[in-house]
Amino acid sequence: MKIIIFGTGKLFELHKHRFSNMKIVAYLDNNPKKWGTYIDSTKIVSPDQVYQFRYDYILIVSRYYEQMRKQLLDLGINKDVILDCENSKIFGMRSVTRFENIISEIFKKNILLVTHSLSLTGAPLMLLNMAELLYQNGYKVTLYALEKDKLLYEFIRKNISVNLFSDFVFDENEVKYYFGKYDLIIVNTVTLYKLVMSIKFLKIPILWWLHEEENIYEEYQIKSEDLICSSNILVYGVSGRAVRAFDKYSNGQLIKKLAYGIKLNKKVQNRIRKNKLVFAVIGSVDKRKAQDIFVEAIRLCWHDWSSKAEFWIIGSIAEEKKQEFEKIEGIKVWGALEHDELEEIYINIDVIVCPSLNDPLPVVLAEGMMNKKVCIASDMTGTAEYITPYKDGLICKSGDVNSLISSIQWIVDNSNRIDEIGEKAFAIYEKNFSIQQFERNILEIVKGIF
Repeated sequence: MKIIIFGTGKLFELHKHRFSNMKIVAYLDNNPKKWGTYIDSTKIVSPDQVYQFRYDYILIVSRYYEQMRKQLLDLGINKDVILDCENSKIFGMRSVTRFENIISEIFKKNILLVTHSLSLTGAPLMLLNMAELLYQNGYKVTLYALEKDKLLYEFIRKNISVNLFSDFVFDENEVKYYFGKYDLIIVNTVTLYKLVMSIKFLKIPILWWLHEEENIYEEYQIKSEDLICSSNILVYGVSGRAVRAFDKYSNGQLIKKLAYGIKLNKKVQNRIRKNKLVFAVIGSVDKRKAQDIFVEAIRLCWHDWSSKAEFWIIGSIAEEKKQEFEKIEGIKVWGALEHDELEEIYINIDVIVCPSLNDPLPVVLAEGMMNKKVCIASDMTGTAEYITPYKDGLICKSGDVNSLISSIQWIVDNSNRIDEIGEKAFAIYEKNFSIQQFERNILEIVKGIF
């Protein structure tokens, strides 16, 4: 395959190692001072001289590729042989998959959201809510993400254009090209700290929304020198726990709190009264979510609770772990449910249990409060900060089976108070986690920036 490369400037210098195995027959450049010079014995010529050569493709290596593509088309070059450094997978350079929404509206400002994941997990789901609110309030919203996943089409359905990247490692020219055209950049999660540090020189306002506890800083080995924020970076944490984690690892840099908001489930109804109470842990089964503590509590007390309660585990689970849990009498394992299925099943649940070892602001507890459920939150959840024990929820000690047993036993003994506590939990949702409150909070921040 014979290649002509158009562009020998800074971007070419950064990527020229990628072309070492190609058969390059000529270089084109618009700078007359370069004409007649050589790169590794291959001549640089004016684009007008492209007809002197036999080639299969012309590869444009410049951030001005749109203008250069037009230049080649004006010279009569077939568009099918013109490749650029953005969409040319064949050359191993950056590949971007675009899902563009063509909208004729006039927008206030152009906002970019960036997320590491499009999975059906807390942080991406809450970013989806933010994106929808911003769009509904007159902002043009684009999303950059890594890898296609289930939330992709939810963003598209809500008129959000999505660009999928294979990685978020950008050189300076790429940063200017991909990020420089936005009025505000919102980056989701601390895991993208390297990206935030690489784009801060643009001086565009960056809202960095953090959802993580200390364990993620440890896992990613994030140090204070990795978190040096410039004046254009505004850092927010979803809870006091997320705020304190950043404060610790950034050596006290400024961070404020911005809790998420979730839409009211239109199917919220009073619980179906049954002979037995239903306690449920909802979420992917892993060590951090501490379903093992829940299961152990049931194993120890099933004899006392068997006539009064049922215990459910809902969420994706490895087959081996599923079989292990199902051996414990009194445990019903549902596995993963779609969100609409979960909304339907809430009416059958009395108590949401979240025994997590650490969890900055678990969505399941906010949803539980929205659905007027009694919530048992471990003291290592951000939600515990909102609960007054025995009034609008209960708090158990993280990792302590006996503490969880005491909380469950109190509810069993005081089952006549479930409706009362559920109503007060709903009041916490309305004040702190409703979509209306989230909208007020995010618009106040965005309007302050602009």
